Amino acid sequence: MVIRTWLISLDDVRLLYFGLVYDQDADEEISAAFDRFMAVLGPEDDAMGCAYMSEINLGMSERSRFPDRIEAAVIHFKRQLSSGRYEQGSLHYTIGNAYSALGREDCATEAYKAALLEPAFANSLSLASQGHKNLGTSFERLGDEVRAVNHYREALRMNPLLPEAHYALAQFYVRKGEWKSALEHLDQAVFTDPIYAKAAGVAGWRANVLFNMGEGIAAFREINNVLAQADREPWVWPFFARLVASFGRATAENARQAQGFWHRYVDAHPDTSGGRREMLLATLYLRAEGQDIGQTYMEFLDKFVRHIKHIDNTEEAAFLWDRLGHWAQDEGNWLEAERCFRMAYDLAGGHYGYCLVCRSVNSLTHIGYNEAIDQQK
Repeated sequence: MVIRTWLISLDDVRLLYFGLVYDQDADEEISAAFDRFMAVLGPEDDAMGCAYMSEINLGMSERSRFPDRIEAAVIHFKRQLSSGRYEQGSLHYTIGNAYSALGREDCATEAYKAALLEPAFANSLSLASQGHKNLGTSFERLGDEVRAVNHYREALRMNPLLPEAHYALAQFYVRKGEWKSALEHLDQAVFTDPIYAKAAGVAGWRANVLFNMGEGIAAFREINNVLAQADREPWVWPFFARLVASFGRATAENARQAQGFWHRYVDAHPDTSGGRREMLLATLYLRAEGQDIGQTYMEFLDKFVRHIKHIDNTEEAAFLWDRLGHWAQDEGNWLEAERCFRMAYDLAGGHYGYCLVCRSVNSLTHIGYNEAIDQQK
């Protein structure tokens, strides 16, 4: 009964289908309507090729939930190889993408090689450059980094502006710790298509490289530009949280920037333990470095108590109490210092007992001295 309804609306479905196909960023919409298109067009209809390619595109960006459709796409495009109606290189390239989306990189490399052997494909710089880049990615995933880099460079020889090849080479240089070369390629990885994740990914790696080059302000600028899109890109918060946790206390300037990041992170993730820990540590680090944090001890204590109760790792909580105790100690507030060190010791014991004993002795000595002065008076 449902199929009969779809068949009646064949013209409407075809209009919807081709309207989506001509939309530059309609892969998800086409995927959502895939079963309807299949029911109307049938698996062997040439028009299904665009639906299959949309599913492959999603698979290549790890967004497809239907690997069976990509398996069917391989069969569909292999069948077209023998029809003689389509350019062979492009078909081999599409099959290579499908295999890569399925994680079958050995099959993908063979398909990409076959595409590059076809004259029409090889003589098109735009197609061949993308073919070499994708072949390089498959070799990289197979563990052959040397051949991968050779194909990335060949892709850029053919098309010096190919952003995917610049991005791939940038990640290669990141792994080698060659930050300047990585940044040069990231600066040229300019994606102009409407898929925001690509541009956001470049910004993420730029922030990583800039931190490693000691350019903290520039790194946080990249981060802040991407955070506005965190709701649509689920990788953004966890990726930058790890990055800022690694570099957020490398310098005082980084720590100041990190304070703002962690406040926004905690607002977006109110149940976080690590985010609250890092937020408190950034302030304690700045105070220890002699920076003006704009808060007195008692003002910070109120904030500290509100957040420390959400930190579920006792060792981390103990360390924070210990750092707070040293702040109180520096201000000569012996009783408060002793209280903080006792909290640390009660949570984690061990070496925190040393600070507790020292502060207990000092506080008693200090109190005894004051009492003696009072008696003399």
